[in-house]
Amino acid sequence: MKAVVFYEMADGLAAKAPAHMAAHRAHWKEFAGRGELLMVGPFGNAQEEGAMGIFTTRAAAEEFVRGDPFVLHGVVRDWTIREWNEALVPTVPAPAGWRDIRPELSAEPYVFAAGETPPGVSPFAVIREDEGVTLILTRADADRAGLAYDYLAARITLRVGSALTDVGLTALFSRTLAGAGISCNVIAGMAHDHLFVGWDQAGHALALLREL
Repeated sequence: MKAVVFYEMADGLAAKAPAHMAAHRAHWKEFAGRGELLMVGPFGNAQEEGAMGIFTTRAAAEEFVRGDPFVLHGVVRDWTIREWNEALVPTVPAPAGWRDIRPELSAEPYVFAAGETPPGVSPFAVIREDEGVTLILTRADADRAGLAYDYLAARITLRVGSALTDVGLTALFSRTLAGAGISCNVIAGMAHDHLFVGWDQAGHALALLREL
């Protein structure tokens, strides 16, 4: 069962919304990244018809509304949450070459840590952003180097051969995992895609991926 949030917009939407749009967008992106928000957007005439979002659980929908800048700053006049039993869930057909994506679960837990690579450590990935450096490495390496972390992840590698220009593979597995409420962070290499999911959800994620 999913939960659907319906927003009724306050008068003067066009004037009120821009000041809070960035914060509102960041808010729904956070929930989407956690796999709890499946779809969101306005109706054709947002001022008259409002907007809606589909969440994996009612609890997630309620948490979203309580913290949404649009609600907190009066862009939304009123809202309702309705529970929804989806009768038809479309599946994304796998292209012929992806009939067996061969997911493989690493035995070691991984973490995301901030900072430059310490001596003697070989991270799985190093991501450089304007805000700083993120290291993805095993928990054992992070502990030995004294690095702080708060997210324990499992790494699942898709052993199917894929190219960076392929279309549809990410949609195939991300929709499957999101539908089960599993957050997924993806890193694409030249040969394979690597999925990082919560350590306690690894078994469930692996089972779902094997069914694709």
